[in-house]
Amino acid sequence: MRNLDAIGADALVVRHPAAGAPRLVARAVRASVINAGDGFHEHPTQGLLDALSLRERWGRWRERPWPSWATSRTAALARSNIHCLSKLGATVRVGGPSTLIPAGIEQLGCTVARSLRER
Repeated sequence: MRNLDAIGADALVVRHPAAGAPRLVARAVRASVINAGDGFHEHPTQGLLDALSLRERWGRWRERPWPSWATSRTAALARSNIHCLSKLGATVRVGGPSTLIPAGIEQLGCTVARSLRER
């Protein structure tokens, strides 16, 4: 990354299996760093693409309830969707069996549905 920075790159897109790798790169270079996913932590570029797709399909953020996000123990994409959609004004609900819902996910500002009957 330092080599790319040294030749004058304006931005570096980093995807790495270790959580926090893009932050580490950002501390070592002058270029802007875009986090394209870091391990089980986040996958923000995919979250932005999901938000764009939802907006193109359904329009404004506050006009409708947003779909529940089925998630997994790693929850990288779910976390990114929660962060992105919440900042855009959506109310996000994460749904799935308790064995697949990450502990403490409610702290990200979403609600959790443990069954399809919950609204």
